[in-house]
Amino acid sequence: MRGKLENKLGPRMTFKAKVERFGRKNARGFPGFTKTILLKNIIVFSTGEEATDHAWFTVGEMSEFNYVQEGDIIQFDARVKTYWKGYYNERQLIDERKVDYRLSHPTNL
Repeated sequence: MRGKLENKLGPRMTFKAKVERFGRKNARGFPGFTKTILLKNIIVFSTGEEATDHAWFTVGEMSEFNYVQEGDIIQFDARVKTYWKGYYNERQLIDERKVDYRLSHPTNL
């Protein structure tokens, strides 16, 4: 799923995706929730190849996300970056993390 993003690390690229739905998650350290957006069928705009099947963003990452609706097809620029995914417990020496890939710093919606 996200392995296709591995060979696209680094440069800013243009992507195209469908807005599937909005959601919310706990706002770390703050009362209330943060609005999120789920993008599906994300493709690289220049080649038409699938980048990943889905990606979640917080709406605060890009204020233009406030103006889109479910079902809209959008185009945006982003970078592919790595992050650690999985369970980690330093006290018990449990490290079940692995490297995964995400779209980061979306702009130019």
